[in-house]
Amino acid sequence: MPSVSPRRMILSNYETGEYMEAQFNPSTVTIELEAFYNRLKVAGQSHEELQYANTGNTRVTFDLIWDALASAEPDLLNVDSFLMHLHHPPQSVASVSSGAPAPVLFSWPNWIAMLCASPKLKIVTTRWDADGTPTYQRISVELEERRTRRLGAEVVRRVGLLRAA
Repeated sequence: MPSVSPRRMILSNYETGEYMEAQFNPSTVTIELEAFYNRLKVAGQSHEELQYANTGNTRVTFDLIWDALASAEPDLLNVDSFLMHLHHPPQSVASVSSGAPAPVLFSWPNWIAMLCASPKLKIVTTRWDADGTPTYQRISVELEERRTRRLGAEVVRRVGLLRAA
């Protein structure tokens, strides 16, 4: 029976439609989520009451490996510039609201589809060609979900992480 490679995760600039498919899917993905509570102190009570305040944004972190010697596919300079451009606003902006970096659509087929911001990126290069061109990189990506509407428990229970707008 022939082996079938799993579909790869994709990062897209939500405004331009430009996207980048991972050369290899990350081996580990960390998803973090917190619910915040106010601690209410009631005189004479033996404990603090917890009053729900809000749920934080879902955060996703992972490392991407790019190896130019494993295939002719990746141009690491193009990979770097694509990922870095997701952290900068457009050169000219029409309004304050458009003065932020474009939203990032993070999709992993059949698992995750979220509209995110990319607050942190770390590129570690460990191998170069004789001419100085990078040939191997580990790129740490941090994404944080960007929502414009309330996300209720019923929706999360039904769709999980497949909730891109």
